[in-house]
Formats: sequence, structure tokens, C-alpha cells
Amino acid sequence: MAPVGRVGRCASCAAFTYDANDLPEEDLRRLVLETEGRVLTTLVHRTDGRVMSVDCGHGTIRTGRRSNSRRFVVLGAAVVVLALGARLLWPRPVMDDQHDQAIDGVEVPTPVPSEPIVEVPPPPVTQPVVPQTFVMMAPAPEVRPISEPIVSEAMRVDVHLGDVTHTWDRHIVQTNQVVDALEGQLDPVRGCYRSTLETSRGYRGVLTTRLFVERDGRVSRLSLSSTNRQTANAALERCVESSMKAMEFPVWGSGQVAFRLVFSGAL
Repeated sequence: MAPVGRVGRCASCAAFTYDANDLPEEDLRRLVLETEGRVLTTLVHRTDGRVMSVDCGHGTIRTGRRSNSRRFVVLGAAVVVLALGARLLWPRPVMDDQHDQAIDGVEVPTPVPSEPIVEVPPPPVTQPVVPQTFVMMAPAPEVRPISEPIVSEAMRVDVHLGDVTHTWDRHIVQTNQVVDALEGQLDPVRGCYRSTLETSRGYRGVLTTRLFVERDGRVSRLSLSSTNRQTANAALERCVESSMKAMEFPVWGSGQVAFRLVFSGAL
């Protein structure tokens, strides 16, 4: 605990002041540590006879006692200065190149001769090994004999429906149901068109078709009319007529279906 009356405050800066009369320096350092929480490094005297750990400039005098740490710093600096001065003032021995001895009589150990330098030839330059790259070649395309027919995309026939209408009640039969029934039975008609393209390459045409369907779903009769009066139309119409007479529809009752057959493929 700090002695009563030993610790006070500066009226100007509110820093701690101490009454150091008849107080050993070790006790003063302990008092500063307990009061301010730091080690005393500088001791500043005041005009009122008290001391401080800081110089606030109000009634303080610089010519006060210093702590031991500052003394150690000054002593260390003096030692360094003395060492440098001794190095500069002490004469170095001058060596005699011919006898390898100091002129002042102090013998110098004979240097050990260095070993001869043996040149090591550089390692031979080797070419870097380049890894071999194996390229996988695609197999050669199969060669077909000339006698086999070559089928290409252009040989595909295209027969599709257009403008499909019917006379059935819309509450009973939808148009998409009629189209599905027709599309599922067009393979024989495509066969007819393929035969026509074998004799008339590049044939294009439209057949307007009307089917009469009985109550049991059979086709009773049909009518065809072509927009292209080429010679091939007669054979194509006969083939399409026989193919469509074989069509069957669900039992929707009697009705009529009108549509167009569009031929647009080519050989």
C-alpha cells in the first residue's frame, strides 16, 4: 500500500506526484508501479520538492535522479565508444609478403596450401525423351459393291395429310381422332408413291380425297382428284384408291372424311 501523504496530483496536468524525502529509490519505484501500473524510467523533480514520473512542464525541473535503466543505457554507450577507439588506435601488424611474418616479431601461422582445382567436365547433353503419341485411326468405311442400291435421304418419300374435315358430330368425334386413324394407315399409300417415283423421278402432286364411311367403320366408296395431270397420275390414283378402300375406322356411325394427300418425296 502507498504510504499516506506520499502520493498526490499535479494542479496543472493532474499527473501523479510523489514525496520522495527519506524514501529509497527501490521503494519509490515500487510506489510508482503500484500507483501508475508502469515501471519508473524517468524521475523529474518539481520546484515544490516533490517528484514525478513524467515531465508535464509545469513546475518540473529536469536535473533530477535517473533510474538505473537509464544508467545502464549510458554505460553501454560508453563501452561501445571505447571499443571503437581501441580498434582505431591499436596498430595492426604489417605483414611481410616474402617471409609471411609480422615485422613486429609475432609469428603468423603458415597458410595451408589450397588444393588444386580439378575441372569437372559438364555432363553430356542428352536429348529429351519425347513421349510417342499414338493416334487412333478410324476404320476405313465399308465399300459396298456397285450392284447394291445406295439408299440416301433423298429417296425417302413424304406423304402427309392436309385440310382434314369430317361430318361426324364434334361431341362424338374430334378432328385429331380422325387424323390419327388416317395416319396409322398411310403405309400402303407411301408404297404407291414409292413405286411412282421409280418411274417418274421428282414427281410432286396433291390428291384431293373424300371417303364415305359406313356405320360399321368400313369405307364404302371414295373419290380422288389430282392437281397434276402427268402420265404417272393414273397408276398412282389406282394404287391409292385400292389402298384406301381397305381402311377401317372406329364405330362412330356413318360419315364422310375429306382431306388432301400431299406427295413431296423424290428418288
